[in-house]
Amino acid sequence: MNAFAPNKIVPVAQVIAGTGAMSFANGVDARKFRAFFSPRWAAFLRANFQSSEHIALVFGVTARTADNWLAGTSRPYGDTIALFFMRCPDAVAWFTAGE
Repeated sequence: MNAFAPNKIVPVAQVIAGTGAMSFANGVDARKFRAFFSPRWAAFLRANFQSSEHIALVFGVTARTADNWLAGTSRPYGDTIALFFMRCPDAVAWFTAGE
């Protein structure tokens, strides 16, 4: 499991209230996570999609945006990721499992 995978699931109400066993960030450095995320997202896309056009079709973005995701020069908005993970929960396991 990678360093950013959650090791304990806490109900969202506890996190919001600050009563959970962990803080929302759980001590994760946001800059380090951003540096981890873009290449991991690109690896996920390469492993699971045929082309930038395929990515664009599935995510409703332009092929140029998909190319930027593949190059790691940009990353999707949080709502894009959240919707995708809600529709494809097995993607969460792949993403957090490490390589």
